[in-house]
Amino acid sequence: MTFPLGYNTTNFKGENVTTFRVKTERYPIGIVSAKSPNGNSIQVYNPERTLCDILHRRYNTDIHVLTDAFKRYTRKKQKDIPLLSEYASVFHVEKKVQAYLDVLL
Repeated sequence: MTFPLGYNTTNFKGENVTTFRVKTERYPIGIVSAKSPNGNSIQVYNPERTLCDILHRRYNTDIHVLTDAFKRYTRKKQKDIPLLSEYASVFHVEKKVQAYLDVLL
């Protein structure tokens, strides 16, 4: 789970939840509403923000997961490459995003 800097995450210790903190101004970027499996409205990050997050070194995402995520994204009809590029710039992963897109598009 991602929280803005300064948020107290001590209640999550022992709950099998991995927490990440981001700069407060970056926290709301890409938040959208979705339905949980139970039908409740929840806030999640859009696909473009998620791709930038998993490319960031703090996540240590497996290369197979990264590759599969980018393959699925590039096959989607509703992808937003300009938005992905904008987010990549904000999160300083432009070169990594460009490398995946060069191969897959």
